[in-house]
Amino acid sequence: MNNQPHRIQPNCSDVLIVERVQSSDELNEFIRLPWQIYKDHPHWVPPLLRDVKFKLNQSKHPFFEHAKIELFIAGRGTTITGRIAGIVDDRYNEFHKERTGFFGMFKCLEDYEAAKALFSSAEAWCKNQGMNRMRGPMNLSMNDECGFLLEGFDSDPVMMMPYNPKYYLEFSERYGFVKAKDLYAYLKSDIGVVDRIAKLVERVKSKENVAIRPVNLKNFKQEVAMNSSCSLKSTDNR
Repeated sequence: MNNQPHRIQPNCSDVLIVERVQSSDELNEFIRLPWQIYKDHPHWVPPLLRDVKFKLNQSKHPFFEHAKIELFIAGRGTTITGRIAGIVDDRYNEFHKERTGFFGMFKCLEDYEAAKALFSSAEAWCKNQGMNRMRGPMNLSMNDECGFLLEGFDSDPVMMMPYNPKYYLEFSERYGFVKAKDLYAYLKSDIGVVDRIAKLVERVKSKENVAIRPVNLKNFKQEVAMNSSCSLKSTDNR
């Protein structure tokens, strides 16, 4: 891995180039690209840089104990125009008995050719990993931000909810992606939330054979395993 300043195509500003992220400078450009894309979006909430760096640290983040990733950046001249990650989660495919690759971390200027090239690069990488379909965006899994925002562009996103320009969804459909499922974003509200949740809990308890209890910290590993099983089952698309 080298640390030389990265220049995608210094001699021709109109030529689109997609490259794999290999150096620490390229990784830094990958991570910081959203600040360029969203500089005029008042509702965008930037992530903590240290969190993004940790998420993409393949030697430290536990996700990579059962998954692999390839990062790509697109550029014209010395300008980075987009980024994407190709992702394969072996644990997901083992549980769902699929060969599904994912794309994620997608950010792009309003440049469809760049978006198309990025989607194609992630798709080719997933195919090379033995996958027969690609789904996304997952950043990096269902335990992170998922999907493209379809409506609500005039509202601030809340924690764990995605925010993106309208053209992301248009670009993905133009490329050939079709909807896998609808996802719903949380809205921040301080009006009656606790009361509504309490009423919902009582209603469920009265109608279903459901028990609601605190986490048993003495059996923490078993509690985490049970929660993980429920989470995997809830994301089954079949």
